[in-house]
Amino acid sequence: NGPENIYIQKVELNGKPYSRSYILYQDIMKGGKLTFYMGNKPNYDFGTAKEDRPVSLIFDKE
Repeated sequence: NGPENIYIQKVELNGKPYSRSYILYQDIMKGGKLTFYMGNKPNYDFGTAKEDRPVSLIFDKE
C-alpha cells in the first residue's frame, strides 16, 4: 500500500476471497484477519455483483 496504490484489487477474510464491497457485522464479531490487496488501477469487477453490493433502504418521511 502507498500513495499510488489507492484502489482495492481484492479482499480476503481469513485467507478466503471476500467479494462484498461492505463488511457484515457478524463477520466483524467473529474476528479474524481481513486483508486488502491494493493497486494503482481500479479493479472494476470488485464488489460489482448484485449480491456483493450493500442494500440501500429508503425511508419515507411523512
